[in-house]
Amino acid sequence: MPNTTVATEPKDSRGNPARPNVGATLQAFRKAQGLSVNGLALKAGVSAGMISQIERDRANPSLKILDKLRIALDVPLSAFLEGASPAQSKPASRAPAPRDEHAIRRLADRPKFNVGAAPLYKELLSPSGSEGMQFMIIRMPPHASNEEVVVAPGQKGGLVMEGELSLSIEGRKSVLYPGDSFQFEGNCAHGIYNETDHDTVVLWIMTSFRPIHM
Repeated sequence: MPNTTVATEPKDSRGNPARPNVGATLQAFRKAQGLSVNGLALKAGVSAGMISQIERDRANPSLKILDKLRIALDVPLSAFLEGASPAQSKPASRAPAPRDEHAIRRLADRPKFNVGAAPLYKELLSPSGSEGMQFMIIRMPPHASNEEVVVAPGQKGGLVMEGELSLSIEGRKSVLYPGDSFQFEGNCAHGIYNETDHDTVVLWIMTSFRPIHM
């Protein structure tokens, strides 16, 4: 499969990774709802220290933590990843999408972000406004792992595009190679691992019985 399907990490004018400012966006939504850091921590089930670290751009939150925060704030995940403001997240303020653009995510418009300690580099493929399913491209650096995953009713699946992926489901580990695919219940214990010296690239798909609000 051609490598051109996965964009390299974007850079800013200084050559640093160009990522959405999740911390500033989180703080804006928190303050717009009149919540203190401690108040949001109680509502989301995330430690106040972690929220403070995220807002100061000193922590790289996992998708599991972002999922808890966006549920507590009742905002779409894309609000964090695309740097939306509280006003922009309100449906009434959205301009109608031209033709079928509401169903399309253009290559140049993919939110690109790092999550976790490794970190994992992810590109969101789901169009803005879509619900019930999200899919993304995940690039795992050598010897990276991710067990801090969203566990919820629904399905997860994917396709290994490059490299080698070790997938653990309920303690049973399988090794997948380019072209191999998988699907399992999203509410079971699972984790993904790259136990090689090369990058692994995976197309990752999630469906949920609760709205994902992408």
